[in-house]
Amino acid sequence: MEWNPQTLQFLSECFLHTLSPAPEPRRRAESSLADAADGPNYGLVVLRLVAEPSVDEQIRQAAAVNFKNHLRARWPSDAPILPPEKEQIKSLMVPLMLSATPKIQSQLGEALAVIGKHDFPKAWPALLPELVSNLKNASQASDYASVNGILGTADSIFNKFRFEYKTNDLLLDLKYCLDNFAAPLLEVFLKTASLIDASVNSGANLCPLFESQRLCCSIFYSLNFQELPEFFEDHMKEWMSEFRKYLTTTYSALEGSGGDGIAIVDELRAAVCENINLYMEKNEEEFQGYLNDFALAVWTLLGNVSQSLAEISSRSRRLSF
Repeated sequence: MEWNPQTLQFLSECFLHTLSPAPEPRRRAESSLADAADGPNYGLVVLRLVAEPSVDEQIRQAAAVNFKNHLRARWPSDAPILPPEKEQIKSLMVPLMLSATPKIQSQLGEALAVIGKHDFPKAWPALLPELVSNLKNASQASDYASVNGILGTADSIFNKFRFEYKTNDLLLDLKYCLDNFAAPLLEVFLKTASLIDASVNSGANLCPLFESQRLCCSIFYSLNFQELPEFFEDHMKEWMSEFRKYLTTTYSALEGSGGDGIAIVDELRAAVCENINLYMEKNEEEFQGYLNDFALAVWTLLGNVSQSLAEISSRSRRLSF
């Protein structure tokens, strides 16, 4: 399949009809797309449609979902996407994801994670340097839509360190990720922490910042799961000082705004508690000096809640320690 005006029109009409409430045009469109997916360059052409600003947003969203599912079915399968197409897709993924609207960015982030699961890092050595470069630029510009998109992608590809067996190959991959990402992660985490301190009375500004810190905490967990990395041991005080602050500080602009605001704060606090639990279980000796302060912080936090018993129970489960 070639990228040309006829292909653009054909795919746009197909994706539009997949959204139809009428079953017959929807089935015809789905059948046409399934036939086209068997040909070469289908994924690449759909990705270009997703990036085409002249196409309606709804159609592009449908195409992004189709693209993600296409990769899931065919990237490592018996009917694979051919290597030249794969390389072109990989070269386009990060810039397209970062320039996309939030709903499309979410789908492209999941598609990128599909590729990363099979190709990263050995068959995709350019990915992590590209993510780090874009993360630094987005952080300097305080562009938290992009920051969180990049952190979400990194979180997805680092997730394997939690679940795969500890082998020499896995530890080599982990070392590569630590060497390239541990320092930029701490830099973004500390900058975001300072922005939270400066925006403590603005709930709207705090939401993306809290999401950024939650993603940083999730990445922290993945990178520390197998063993305590030297970089994190050397910078433990910086991480733990911020972790403790999120357990001991009241964020009235969010917590006083109702359920969503409370949930945003609690999700970050829960991520902090997961990291503290990890260190208690796996790095007890190194963590010993912080244990009493964190135990007091969590118990004080739970003791200060004033919601109904059901809400207290819910928060206690999120903030288990």
